[in-house]
Amino acid sequence: MLEAIREKAQGWIAWAIVILITIPFALWGIQQYLGGGGEVEVAKVNGEPIAQRDLEVKMRNLRMNMRERLGDAYRPGMFDPKLLRAKTLDSMIRATLLYQHSKDLGLGVSNAEVIALIQNLPLFQVGGKFNRDAYKQGLRLQGMTSRMFEEQVRKSLVSTQLADAISDSAIVTPGLLADYVRLADQQRDFRYLRIRASRYREQVKIDDAGIKAWYDQHPDRFVQPERVKVEYLDFAIDALRDQIPVTDEALRDYYQQNIEKYNRPEKRRVSHILIQADENASEEDKAKARKQAKAKARKQAEELYQQLQQGADFAELARKASQDAGSAANGGDLGILEPGTLGNAFDTVAFQLKQGEISKPVKTEFGYHIIQVTQVIPGGSASFESVKGKVEAAYRKEQAEKRFYDQAEKLSELTYQNPDSLEPAAEAMGLKIQQSDWLTRDGGQGVLASPKVAAAAFSDDVLSEGNNSEAIELGPEHILVLRVTEHEDQGIKPLDQVKDSIRAQLVARQAAEQAKKAADKLLKALRGGQSLEALAKESGVTLSQPGALKRTDAKAPAELLEKVFELPRPAEGKTGNASLQLANGDAVVVELRSVRDGDPAKLSEAQRKQLIAALRREYGRVEFDDYIQWLRDSAEIVITPVKESAE
Repeated sequence: MLEAIREKAQGWIAWAIVILITIPFALWGIQQYLGGGGEVEVAKVNGEPIAQRDLEVKMRNLRMNMRERLGDAYRPGMFDPKLLRAKTLDSMIRATLLYQHSKDLGLGVSNAEVIALIQNLPLFQVGGKFNRDAYKQGLRLQGMTSRMFEEQVRKSLVSTQLADAISDSAIVTPGLLADYVRLADQQRDFRYLRIRASRYREQVKIDDAGIKAWYDQHPDRFVQPERVKVEYLDFAIDALRDQIPVTDEALRDYYQQNIEKYNRPEKRRVSHILIQADENASEEDKAKARKQAKAKARKQAEELYQQLQQGADFAELARKASQDAGSAANGGDLGILEPGTLGNAFDTVAFQLKQGEISKPVKTEFGYHIIQVTQVIPGGSASFESVKGKVEAAYRKEQAEKRFYDQAEKLSELTYQNPDSLEPAAEAMGLKIQQSDWLTRDGGQGVLASPKVAAAAFSDDVLSEGNNSEAIELGPEHILVLRVTEHEDQGIKPLDQVKDSIRAQLVARQAAEQAKKAADKLLKALRGGQSLEALAKESGVTLSQPGALKRTDAKAPAELLEKVFELPRPAEGKTGNASLQLANGDAVVVELRSVRDGDPAKLSEAQRKQLIAALRREYGRVEFDDYIQWLRDSAEIVITPVKESAE
């Protein structure tokens, strides 16, 4: 059974892991995503702590992700902080429970599965292929080792094995399918009258006393958060690149000094046959299990090598015997590789072989490889003329970086030496002082969207003391210095500022009430025996007859359809009726004439299979949620009060 569960870590679930790992890594750094020890705890799950910093980092990741996805449509107020915190903590508790139970079941993944997933992460790819240098650099920048990162990936894969296996266990019986089709494809034939609230707007009169009374009775609706306006200096390296003087002589000197950057390394097209030696044995007798696994893998690899020496076709043998799922189907072809792509032991052999040669079994962390070089692509040096554009871009970048750090230090000194004004620094450095609109503690737009900006603007030194901020690092070679020019405490917006808005709300409210009264009167007459046609003519309202519709049909308002499908099935020769009010204030009187269930017999075989698959996914999700609830009910979960984040 456990092996079957392991197999569920393929396909869409692996790509889900890619997304879950890549987004926070790219935005905030994997080290922050993982968190650290010695932190204030917000919860304990069966004794395993969840750190407050981990919770806050995950919340920031979610906010930043939404900001990236929504762009200009993003507003900080979209997400209630308390609700976001509660939902995020709940998801972390669920994840912890799932991983703990996965370990209890003895689930695990092989090294090869972990590495395969990492190599598919776009963050570590160059030209669509995994690049070891990009991998090492990405981890180095975050202070991570490959072992730390790979362990995090392993944990994610282990957890998703169980989740996917449970979700895939749902069964859809013929009776369940038939019931679903009867309800999902059900059609209801109805007619309705719509009394628009707009017809009563001109009749509504709102005086100033009514507006004042509403304002006084609902002060919580007019709260204005604390806010500031700032002026700021925005300084980024992009502004310096075009200012760098460039001569042909300088570029040639730079080219000679960095000639290794423009060397084309020798490349090789390589195929391999992999026999895994999975070292993820249990703690019990681990040394013996590892030794046996290695010996078995080595023996199998040596047998395959002997077959190759006797004339067996490498590609055909790879398809049959290789345990690398990514390359076996292609005859073991790994594509064109540069030195360093697959690690020291593999590279050492691959770049010593001649074209067409086959290696003896080579041991790596993934198992035993038999390697064949199918093509050698010689390296060499690119001429100055062929890479002049790249040389100039690199030269400008290097010179701009040198200038940037000198200028950034100068900006910091000038704004510190003149704490009550940005003008001296702006004049000395040729920068423009920019003005912001109002900012709250949730941040602003553009360069002011960074949480660091809000934190600086509302700090005691800047807000209370009136000083310039320290240089705020918004990104690599990008800083900003600000000072507060206006400040307003949290308070109730003045009546004059919201008077028109209140008037519009009260007019809409009273017009909607009048529409509802008219609808209720029509409903009473309908139930008294008058026809809908007569009522439509009498009230001057159009009779709408959409006919027989399904639940999701776009020919009628969704709110109306929901009400129609809530009505009891009318008896033969009878009708059902009701009234309701739509979200925009309009009122509706509806008459349900007949109900026709969906027919399971009309499904084609393709439709039947597709629907069964969809229902299995949905019921599987429900079963998984129930499973998590069972884990939660069986667990010892202690949630401690959460300290408010500075952000």
